[in-house]
Amino acid sequence: MRQIAEMGISIADSEGLAAISMQRIASELNFTKMSLYRYVKSKGELLAAMTDLAIDDPPTLESLGEGWRERVTGWARLIREGWFRHPWLPHVSEWQSRPGAVRPTSGERAMGPNEVGWVELAVRSMEGTGLTLAEQLDAVFIVSAHLRATLAMTAYGVLPWTIDLPNTAMLDTLRDEHGAKYPALTELAASPPPDHNNFEWGLDRILDGLELLMRSRSEEGGR
Repeated sequence: MRQIAEMGISIADSEGLAAISMQRIASELNFTKMSLYRYVKSKGELLAAMTDLAIDDPPTLESLGEGWRERVTGWARLIREGWFRHPWLPHVSEWQSRPGAVRPTSGERAMGPNEVGWVELAVRSMEGTGLTLAEQLDAVFIVSAHLRATLAMTAYGVLPWTIDLPNTAMLDTLRDEHGAKYPALTELAASPPPDHNNFEWGLDRILDGLELLMRSRSEEGGR
């Protein structure tokens, strides 16, 4: 099973999820497609195995640092690094059989033990903060959504003028014809802020909000 998942990861890393099929995996491993089904029952099961192997075991809580904020920041950075190594990982959840799914598969993808372990690690990072377990999990969802949002533009191939794009005649024409309608974005595209990291900036703002909530809870409890 590991050999099958490794082959799937190799193909997805180089060609994207669209290249993944049971037939392709079987061909690369010199299996027949039917013999492959003895090890993996569906594409959903294959993607589950690929995902869990690609994200690997989570680190220890202590290795993330001291204090909830440092640990959540470290966790988010590690997730982001993993997504850069395997750019298909953020999109695996789209490959479901839900109605309206962009690229449906023949089955749902279960979360594997490594994936669950990463979520558990993030929740445990906020132990002792005064947040309930449900709130801790919600905070993890918010940070995860921020991770997706800051990768979404480039991951989906739709780039705003504020991204460093190669100069093309079409883009120059668009800016010349429509730039006056969008002065703020046109100015930003012409002079992007130096060393602005939208991921780190947004993550800090999320953590600022959580810290404010924790502080208010602590003050209320001390009265």
